[in-house]
Amino acid sequence: MRDTFFNLRNLISIIFPTICSLLACVFPLSSYGFEPDPASFPVTAFEFKVDGEDWVPSASINQEIMRLSPDALSNDLINILSSRANLSNIVVSEAVSATSRVISVVANRLMRVGEIGFRGLLPSQVQQLRMSLRVKVGVPWVPDESERDRQSIREKLIGRGYLSAVVAPAEISMGLSGELRVIYPIELNAPCRISEVVAEPDVGFFDYFSTPLELGSLCDRVAIEEILERQKASLLADGFLNAELSMLRLIVSEDKLSGRVIIKYLRGPRTRLELVNRQTGVVSDIFSEYRDSVSAFDVLTFSDDELRSLVRRIFVKRGYATAQVTGPSRLTDVNGDSVFRFFLQTGPLVTISSVDFSDDLPLNQKNVLELMELSPGVFSGAIPFVEEELPRYRSRLLELFYEEGYADASVADPVVTYSSDGR
Repeated sequence: MRDTFFNLRNLISIIFPTICSLLACVFPLSSYGFEPDPASFPVTAFEFKVDGEDWVPSASINQEIMRLSPDALSNDLINILSSRANLSNIVVSEAVSATSRVISVVANRLMRVGEIGFRGLLPSQVQQLRMSLRVKVGVPWVPDESERDRQSIREKLIGRGYLSAVVAPAEISMGLSGELRVIYPIELNAPCRISEVVAEPDVGFFDYFSTPLELGSLCDRVAIEEILERQKASLLADGFLNAELSMLRLIVSEDKLSGRVIIKYLRGPRTRLELVNRQTGVVSDIFSEYRDSVSAFDVLTFSDDELRSLVRRIFVKRGYATAQVTGPSRLTDVNGDSVFRFFLQTGPLVTISSVDFSDDLPLNQKNVLELMELSPGVFSGAIPFVEEELPRYRSRLLELFYEEGYADASVADPVVTYSSDGR
């Protein structure tokens, strides 16, 4: 009895689905108001058109497409085709019937730039222009960007003095690797050259600068501005802290072959830093004599305490360990220049009279002192004592130990002993 029951159940499990599928064909669910979900249908075919022509994906791309889930087919398909096949403007549509689901894809091929060149320019000019382009090698080709680059190239050439330059639309060709080759044809034509330089309102410009701009050089706005910036830095370094120096305008002739450069030049009063040595009475111009240590820019940014520290450091590094600097006092001289006056008390010159070591050295003492730049051959007060140099002496001695194979060596900070007179 039990066997009969199980055989009947197995027979029903086989017959029932078959009857249901036949009924679905004769009486589809849509006739009763039920619509099937197209996403649940298996895809029976893919159709691809790229740039209006039939296109077949590669085997590897096709395998990825076949593994996609039917529920999110459209978005995933677009991601694969854009990243793997370099396609753009992808449109996915579906045609679903009772027995099929056809996916249609329409797209454009995404072209990438493989090379950018310029015809008619020198290598130095090419490098300057290439850095400013919107179109870059390896990125997708965008025609509008190329046209903007063409206009930008012409503007830059005009700024460099080639006022009659002609930049033709980019020539596009396909390279061997399938990437685009973009070439900009350029005709520079005769450039504009400087015929005259005029300074306004201060006519003393040419008394201060002998040859700021060369007549006959290109009407190159960038180069002119760079030259004027350097000249202005020179003015500031000499203490003219309120100086103004810039190009007002470039007046070009009708034939675009010559130009007059109009410069705004206001030098203004000078700021001087004076140093009075109380021991000798000598007055020094700090900017002139100690330019490497103190600049006019420091006056613009440093406080009085910081300026005093800078001036004192000049003499401490020369061995005047007890030097004292006071001031500044401020005054205006007969020429209208501003004067910052510092006062110096150098004190005695402190020199290194001897160097002692408390332990064995990696080499003989004479060689060690030479390598530390403390050779006894120049003693007798010739080497000034500079406290800032002590760490350097210590580091050099430690390096000597390492160089001689003493990997575990250590060197303590040096101890300084002054003589009774402070020297």
